Amino acid sequence: MPYDGFGNWVDSKTDLTTDMLGFGEIGGVGQLVYKLFRFKKYEVRYVEDGRILACPICRPGYDIEFSTTNDLSGADILVSLYNLALKINDFSEEKPYDELIIDWCNRVAHPYFVDELSSLIKDKEFDIAHDYSFIERDGIFDVKQFMHDLEKLYQATSFAFAIDQMMRESDDAAFALATDGRYFSGVPFFEKYRYNIPTEEKNDTPISKNALLQEMQDSMESLGEIHANTVDEWYAHPPFGDYAELRDKLIDMLPDFRLRLKVNHKKNRVVLAADVHSVFDIAWFTLAKKLCEDPLPKLKKKLAELDSDERSVILTCPICGRAFVRKGKGSRRIYCGTRECEKRRLAQNTRNTRKRQKIAALQIKGTDNE
Repeated sequence: MPYDGFGNWVDSKTDLTTDMLGFGEIGGVGQLVYKLFRFKKYEVRYVEDGRILACPICRPGYDIEFSTTNDLSGADILVSLYNLALKINDFSEEKPYDELIIDWCNRVAHPYFVDELSSLIKDKEFDIAHDYSFIERDGIFDVKQFMHDLEKLYQATSFAFAIDQMMRESDDAAFALATDGRYFSGVPFFEKYRYNIPTEEKNDTPISKNALLQEMQDSMESLGEIHANTVDEWYAHPPFGDYAELRDKLIDMLPDFRLRLKVNHKKNRVVLAADVHSVFDIAWFTLAKKLCEDPLPKLKKKLAELDSDERSVILTCPICGRAFVRKGKGSRRIYCGTRECEKRRLAQNTRNTRKRQKIAALQIKGTDNE
């Protein structure tokens, strides 16, 4: 109300320069309240209607494993799902996607009915010896639905990573974004910016074999010059000039979130939290928070700040393409840190050093000949 209890006018504390209310105006910040758990085993059933059902085993001897406070964060879950999608989508991967998904569930978390099953299992009256059938029934999920949800998350996250890479002046992720994988289609948001090779006018005049050969050679040299001149600038015009448009397209790919009041029993507090029915809800919410926290893209001046951020940052490895969470104050690591990528990074550095030494030697030799 505009007046207080004494009839005096009170100015609104709402930011009138915006046309929407954020968490700052309504009070508090939404926090995820969830408890992940894992089943040790699943039975896979192929149904006649085409569904692939993953049925968890919850009986004595197959105890449910709950995550601890030191387990996966929202960023870890987002990264883990992205890397799973990357592996499933790889044409060289030999394992079927249902086997890869079940393996992920065994190692990371049961993907669906997170809040519901967690509350049921944590109930004081729950007895696995007698109530296991309820958990097994309610925990069944369709592997193809998992694939559908994974594809949408993978496409949006890949797009977000491509924009991040552009902020670091690397367009490799944007170049590959539209490429279709083994199961998931690419996202062609950057294709309209690609460099267009000019086409020559058609000439219907007969041409001799020698002249045709010479024309083909000239054409190949011309294409080589075009590629050499555009290797560092592959686009007809920089995509980052349309940053706001690209960001809005990314925002449109994210689902809406439903918030409601929940009780954090550990702290005995009521919190405003997002509904969590699946690990995808957690991943989507994490991606949304990442977009909210990302600084504006003032390229040259902001790169140093981005690379020395004290927060946990989600990055993609420039060698293998897998995502990872970079943690640690002042960390500048840009590689995932696996042994394979470390070997390839060292080999690449060695090749670059030898190339620079060879160029320097040729320059010295040319100077001596003069």
